[in-house]
Amino acid sequence: MNDDLTPQIPEVEPITNPPVPGPAPVTPKPKKGKKVLAIAGILILLIVSLAVAAFLFMQQSAKKTDNKKTSTVTAQVSEQFCYVRLSHLVCVDSAAANPVRYDLPEVQDSAITGLWQSPDQSRYLARVNKSGTAGSFWLLDGSLKNPKQITVQPGDTINQPTWSHDSKSLFMEVNPVGVDNARARHIYQYSLATGKTTKITTTRLNTSPYQLKDGKILYMSYSGTSDANGVYWAPYIMDADGSNPQPYATKLIDKNFLAMSYDLATNTVYLMSTSGTSDFAAGKVNYFPADDSTKAKFINDKVIGSFNVAANFYNDKILFGSGITATISEMATGKAVASISPFGTVSGMMRPTGVTKSEKQTEDQHERIIGLAKAPADFQTFIAQHFDAEAAKACQDPTAEYGITIYGVVREAFAQTSEGGCDGGSTFFYAKQADGTWVKLAATQMGVGCDVVNKYKFTKELITQCFDAKGNVVANTNT
Repeated sequence: MNDDLTPQIPEVEPITNPPVPGPAPVTPKPKKGKKVLAIAGILILLIVSLAVAAFLFMQQSAKKTDNKKTSTVTAQVSEQFCYVRLSHLVCVDSAAANPVRYDLPEVQDSAITGLWQSPDQSRYLARVNKSGTAGSFWLLDGSLKNPKQITVQPGDTINQPTWSHDSKSLFMEVNPVGVDNARARHIYQYSLATGKTTKITTTRLNTSPYQLKDGKILYMSYSGTSDANGVYWAPYIMDADGSNPQPYATKLIDKNFLAMSYDLATNTVYLMSTSGTSDFAAGKVNYFPADDSTKAKFINDKVIGSFNVAANFYNDKILFGSGITATISEMATGKAVASISPFGTVSGMMRPTGVTKSEKQTEDQHERIIGLAKAPADFQTFIAQHFDAEAAKACQDPTAEYGITIYGVVREAFAQTSEGGCDGGSTFFYAKQADGTWVKLAATQMGVGCDVVNKYKFTKELITQCFDAKGNVVANTNT
């Protein structure tokens, strides 16, 4: 056996007396007329062949050019992990570094606090927080323009809307007006084409819907029984029309189910739970393909409290967010490899098309005063000084930070804000005194005394009612 990998050429006995070729066959000469026809036929065939070859060459060249253009456009906008913070969309690379800030427009004079791109990247879903409301959800086009509010029955509250896999509808939890929200949660489907909502669930209490790639709906459902913590939720799955609801991967959760999330791009489900007696006990997360929970993998010591959120991070990592801090861990090992702070509301993996890169890439502390730029100049100076004094106080919770939202400044003499974030929050009212200085009237979550309201003749545009000396609620009559 030859171990040499060089091809071996077999030896052949040399030919010493090569055969003598015989006489060449004699071909009769064609007649003159036939010769001309033959030559013409050859020329026609040659011309046709050249034309076909030229057409095929041009077609192939055009295809290559189109492919080149397509790949160039795709390369210009790469997929990034993004989140919303302080009226900006912030995107980071696979190492959770090199943040890029994009400007977000206001909707109805209010800040966008959450932004989610549709799977086909043609539009956006935005959450907008407005004074005195529970917040609202809006559809924007691919350039973050032409806002259209998602509406249900007047007074109903929308929570946790998510995109369908085909980008043509939204699935969301709706709480009807006038009913105990904790006991009336149901899942609806909203059609982008018609603007209509369809109720999908009719029994139990349900929340956190996600449509899987196969069209089925994954959601959280209340079990109907109460454990030591008072509530118990479990993951469920149902057909697209709400039929055939079934428990889903319940063997993977501990006693107290905290939260669930789903990543459409990778078809991955995340289940977060804890075996403790409190929502704030240390917990765990299982993640697995949506169509096969037997392939679940487990990460522990990463979920603490029911306010955590898990999200896919560049496919091989998982993000755990809590407050203004997020930790990035390897999905294979659970090892923490990076962090993001300050952090915001998860938008997930997206291609940030249609958004404008911010001229100011470094975050300023006063950006935590939402609505500052629209306030009168003297109130801007006053509230900024007030903010600096309050923000200097150490938060007991290291994952929290102090912030102010200016809900309105009326007649350049009255103002309403929402402030807090360290030890909770409250509504604040301010008035301008006769000497032109601003003064804080009240910090309250319940209401304002009529004595204070009447002393400064506080307009009913911001305070519609107050408490009299006997504790009765009366209308504010100040114009």
